[in-house]
Amino acid sequence: FTKMFNLKEYQQTKFYGMNNTTAPNSLKGFEAVDIANFLIRYQGKLIRRNGQTEIGTDAGTTGVNGITHYINGSTNVSIKAIDKTIKKYSAGSWSNLGAAPTFSSTGVINFCAADYFVYAFNGVDDPKKITDTTSADVTTIPKGSWAVWYRNYMIVGGVTAYPNRIYISDLGDPETYGASSYIDIEPGDGD
Repeated sequence: FTKMFNLKEYQQTKFYGMNNTTAPNSLKGFEAVDIANFLIRYQGKLIRRNGQTEIGTDAGTTGVNGITHYINGSTNVSIKAIDKTIKKYSAGSWSNLGAAPTFSSTGVINFCAADYFVYAFNGVDDPKKITDTTSADVTTIPKGSWAVWYRNYMIVGGVTAYPNRIYISDLGDPETYGASSYIDIEPGDGD
């Protein structure tokens, strides 16, 4: 393990903790401002992390817009959004998920697990309803950029036309929203 101190690098044989609130040149002995690829479980001991293992084929130069897991009983499938398309990991490679409705933009995709499904949001397109074998547009959910499943309500925000509005679904039904099922938070404040 090495640490920066006045732009000099030296071997640290004992370690007490991470201190990211103090300037690097003011750290006490056995403190570090930045730690990479180590697990901190016990005082005075660092354990080197093995790193990550690639799952399936590399994305190449295409950025991944979002990644999640679909879990239902014993079914556990890795799912990602890449280059405007939803894909699943199966039999050692990534493939399009079902008919794979695509997104119109390559922006960030946020996923929300609700009521035995995964929903994908990007703030532009209709949200996508995902299982381990299918993916379909859902026109009844607001086109938000994020959602949370909280106490059997789907809460959606980040709708471009109403940036201060949070939509709340019917109880136990993430795809049904009443005409007044929303809360405006400080409307008219310029955002």
